Amino acid sequence: WTALAAFAATTKRIRMSPHVTPLTLRNPVFVAQMARNVDLISNGRLTLSLGTGWNRPEFECFGFPYDASFAIRTAKTIEGTELLLKLWTEDNLVSYEGKYYTLRNAPFWPKPVQKPHPPIWYGGSGKSVRKLVAKYGDGWTPAMMHTPLTPEVYGERLTDIRNMAAEQGRDPSKILPSVMVGSSIDKDRGKARERGAHALQRPGMTPQECEDQGVIIMGTPDDVTRGLERYVKAGVRHLIIKFAPAWNLDAIHAGLELYREKVFPHFGTK
Repeated sequence: WTALAAFAATTKRIRMSPHVTPLTLRNPVFVAQMARNVDLISNGRLTLSLGTGWNRPEFECFGFPYDASFAIRTAKTIEGTELLLKLWTEDNLVSYEGKYYTLRNAPFWPKPVQKPHPPIWYGGSGKSVRKLVAKYGDGWTPAMMHTPLTPEVYGERLTDIRNMAAEQGRDPSKILPSVMVGSSIDKDRGKARERGAHALQRPGMTPQECEDQGVIIMGTPDDVTRGLERYVKAGVRHLIIKFAPAWNLDAIHAGLELYREKVFPHFGTK
């Protein structure tokens, strides 16, 4: 969040987002304050991506309590989201009474720049997360490295989100379908696949299965374009790329250029 504030102060056009902030790792009040501050500094360029938290060592190695029950983490995320929205949108002192979080006449000014509030996206793809997206989300962005989804399954779960959103009186078209994928791209297919192998570490999955289920998309620009096209046809409209391996900065810079020159034009983007 400190880095995001620095980026917000030194850029003018790009949007920025954490991917993702677990509401079970930080008190939602602090998340509301940090997000508000970055939104103000950036003049309304923040997208807040939230999750329930899944990486137990991330909590425990720093001494934070971890709820093993996914139901409890989900309930905390629901309450945390409601708390964020109240703090961001209510003009008076804010009160909230939940099972896990409580506010009593809490002051919260100034409000974020974006109205009614900064967009909220959720990671994950399980039923509970899909309900969260349908009720509160402005975007859905599962990380394929953690929750592999074939294009067919992605499309089915996106349809489920849209149906649930419509049932609650929301406009399903306002929820942006996104995805986070691993990628290794190079003019030389062999080099791309060799680098990509560092990311193929999902137990029980072959490299081909990782590609089929979107864990990583790798190869030449044409290979990558074909891989992404499968997800675009399934409904994806926003792409978050995690280059593999993450420590090879030269390959990442070259990969960004290949995406800009060869891949994005295919989809009509820059």
